[in-house]
Amino acid sequence: MKRVRTKSSDIAGNMDPPKRNKEGSPKGRDSPGSPKEKFIDGSDKENTQFYLRIVSHGRANGPLNDPEDGEEMLKFSVRDVPNPPAKLRKNYTGLSPRMRKEIFSDKIARNKYDTIVTEMEKMMQSMETAVAYDDAHKDEVDEPAATTLIISIQCEEGKHRSVSYAEELGQSAKRKDWAISIEHRDLGVGQADGGLDEDDSEEPTSPINGKPKESIKIRKKKDKHLKKARNQRLQVEIADSGAEDGFH
Repeated sequence: MKRVRTKSSDIAGNMDPPKRNKEGSPKGRDSPGSPKEKFIDGSDKENTQFYLRIVSHGRANGPLNDPEDGEEMLKFSVRDVPNPPAKLRKNYTGLSPRMRKEIFSDKIARNKYDTIVTEMEKMMQSMETAVAYDDAHKDEVDEPAATTLIISIQCEEGKHRSVSYAEELGQSAKRKDWAISIEHRDLGVGQADGGLDEDDSEEPTSPINGKPKESIKIRKKKDKHLKKARNQRLQVEIADSGAEDGFH
């Protein structure tokens, strides 16, 4: 992979074009329902020189916004990583250590993780070098070097694979002078209106073996109970996510 210092760099490649909302503007990281950032080990971006944002999101909900001045972005797609079993996906998100253990038991997933870590660390080192150069040549600098690095991790729906990678990366990215946060943009998408979670896959949802679809009335009733159970599981997963170590 080629590391580039540009606002539109796409390390992963094969990323789909932006989806647009009704107004025609690209959907981005400021979409409604985006969870607040969670800082690692009490780090604070106000008191550190550099800031690393690790953001999970789903292709189906649109890309992140392009980086702004002072920011760099590396984009990775983990859609080629095998999905965990459907039963596990319906009961857990990537916040669950059980889900992450299942995903990273696969060699493809582990190799992808190692690649992302390598590229991320290269970029962090490059940014540190650029800032050090600026400090030593202040009279020669026209535009300050970037001090914020955004790691974009994309899967299909933004609830399982991308969340798992973001959580693990947050534990691997500890570095002096860097504040580190993890954001899961799409964990809440599809829940506000009581809709069912997608399976985080591209499998069709049409009837199988001739079985008819459920009626809207029955589906809505199920959605209500599933939403309540989902919210309870999410709280448990958040509490458990810091209690168990990751695979690395």
